[in-house]
Amino acid sequence: MDWQSIGEELSRTKPAEWRHSMRLGILAALLAIVAGIAYWTVVRQREQARWVTGYQEASDSYERMHYADAEAQLRMLLPEANKPDNHRSALTMNLLALVYHAEGRRKEAEPLFEKAIHIFEKEGSTSLMDLAKACNNEGEFIWKRTGAGSRTEITAGSGHFPERACGCWCGTRQRIAEFGVGA
Repeated sequence: MDWQSIGEELSRTKPAEWRHSMRLGILAALLAIVAGIAYWTVVRQREQARWVTGYQEASDSYERMHYADAEAQLRMLLPEANKPDNHRSALTMNLLALVYHAEGRRKEAEPLFEKAIHIFEKEGSTSLMDLAKACNNEGEFIWKRTGAGSRTEITAGSGHFPERACGCWCGTRQRIAEFGVGA
């Protein structure tokens, strides 16, 4: 069929029938769009619920000091959450870094702390609590690694604590204040 024959066929149909057919076509298209949006929403909600459940299970395993279980659960979550600069990936990396730290795998833990902090900083004020937790975790990690004295010495600038750790741990309040929220 060519355009001319389509035009001739439309001119032969009654205008009322043609308008009715157009309305049905538009209605069908709108229903298809609504169904697609509804399906996408359900899929996203299920994905979010699955991640939250997995993260809670990993966190519980970590709290019970079942580090091998926590690591396995978090590794299963990483591919799903490992989209660049994703909040879920930052949370997962932060908890995985804690697991590595508890297992004595400090070289593997430190880059994960750094990546999580970087993501939380990029997100700005929406991630202040998570940023504070990640900074505290990294600061604690570095504090234990260096064998520094008390935390009072650290904040007083005793020189026994690397500037990087003090900047992370002690500077958490400053970082939060930079986002316009009182510390």
